[in-house]
Amino acid sequence: MGYDQLKAVGYSADYQQIESRIEEGLEQCLDVLDGYSASMWHGRFSIGAEAYITAAALYQSGPLLDRAFKHFWQSILALTITEGWPESYNYWIQNRAIPFYLAVNTYLTVGKNEELKAHLRHLALRNGLWHIYMTRPDFQIQASGDEGSKSDLKDESKKAIDLIARITRNPVFATYAQLLHQQHRNRGYHASYRWLIPFTYDPSVIPRDNPTGSLAVFDGWLPNDQIFGEGFLNQIVIREGWGAQDAFLMVTAGQQFTHHQHADAGHFVLFDDGKPLITDGASYASIKSPSRLYYGVRSTSKNLPNLANSDADYKPNKLFVRDVRDGTQRLIMPTGSAVTSVDNWLINLGRGADFDRARLVRYEHTAVGYELTLDLTAAYYHSGNREDKRVLREIIFNPGQSLLVQDELVNIDSEFLYHWNLQTGTQGLVCTPGDQVQTFVLVNGSQVEMSGSSNRGCDSDLARQFKKEVGDALADIEETSKKKPWYDGVPMIVYWSGQAGTHTTIRGLNYRTPQQSTMEHAK
Repeated sequence: MGYDQLKAVGYSADYQQIESRIEEGLEQCLDVLDGYSASMWHGRFSIGAEAYITAAALYQSGPLLDRAFKHFWQSILALTITEGWPESYNYWIQNRAIPFYLAVNTYLTVGKNEELKAHLRHLALRNGLWHIYMTRPDFQIQASGDEGSKSDLKDESKKAIDLIARITRNPVFATYAQLLHQQHRNRGYHASYRWLIPFTYDPSVIPRDNPTGSLAVFDGWLPNDQIFGEGFLNQIVIREGWGAQDAFLMVTAGQQFTHHQHADAGHFVLFDDGKPLITDGASYASIKSPSRLYYGVRSTSKNLPNLANSDADYKPNKLFVRDVRDGTQRLIMPTGSAVTSVDNWLINLGRGADFDRARLVRYEHTAVGYELTLDLTAAYYHSGNREDKRVLREIIFNPGQSLLVQDELVNIDSEFLYHWNLQTGTQGLVCTPGDQVQTFVLVNGSQVEMSGSSNRGCDSDLARQFKKEVGDALADIEETSKKKPWYDGVPMIVYWSGQAGTHTTIRGLNYRTPQQSTMEHAK
């Protein structure tokens, strides 16, 4: 960018020397991309964008520009199938977003293919909406994966949203960017990035008036639900509305793209009355930390069943010193990935690397509410071992009223654990008999009921293993999370142990108004 600006103003400089240094860096960059070490939904994505920006600054045509565009094209394909970012918001906004959108802006300026330009604008629209929908009522991005501090939307986010507004010319993004400024003022741009404002901010894209400075400006403007990366990432957000007290549900139901994702197919979080109610238990410090390897990256930290005979390799590499058989979903590339292209990922989906984790079987908005059916079998069993096994999750959400979650284990004879991270105002682990209906009161006064069709008690082998690992994680989680990642606080983890027969049903139910059981009757 500095080189571009020097030439634009006619500054006298030794451009041959400058161009030689930039070209040398570009060739090093392309050597990395032509190799096998960089992974697609990780460093390869942003390096591909950086290579194209650099090559386009140097050349109008030629082999280096062609090589660079080939890798940028892979970055475009990668975001096209996910729309959101699989490895957490923090990695996206700190390392991926700006290089990508600067490369998009570059192609819109110098590129020739009008069809591709239209696609890039649409892709910016979809990805821009992902930022807005993943913003919770408390104005934080909902965690998904190895999350970090920039989910607070300070410092890093506004420059990317400004660029998206500039590219799409859509006032919805100018309004969201303005909202970031209203919320964070001069913390919208980190001081070291403010020089970028003339390149990212377009004052001709006019935002809507938003005197309250809140997400409520989107009420009646944006729909209340979206699926991002449908068929691939399947990140689902459903809202009661856009107000600070409105209910917010996020569900993960997609595939594995990168090592910073967790074993969380089917996991959900619930936010209501301005408070987190059912949360993610993970807190990210570093990829090698014991709290991540034996708790945070596993379905143990999510709102999911664990199955004693699932296909997880509990010591997938040398970073896992201990063999913790806690029934987690399969640990797919938990500490490193090397996906060289989108085609490479697609070829290995369902075979070899086994990236498949979940399918969204059904998604409907009915008179009862939003109804989802998820097939989670692939998250627990490799493709060759599934046979007629099924792990199914049904979610019926009536925003602001009730949430019914029902899991079915079909043709699975296994000890299992069922667990939720509940914000009750207390913390620790509570094991409850699974053959009884148990009720817990959340921080906003809502009630959660848990019930199931079988019980082995709280002293089974799997229950003891779960209690030890979660107990160890809870003992140091406040220190782990201190000043580092996004975290909703230590929850009360409610769990129970059972023995699945031919067909076992597990159920949990949340009511804002417990006396109204319309969801139960509808079911």
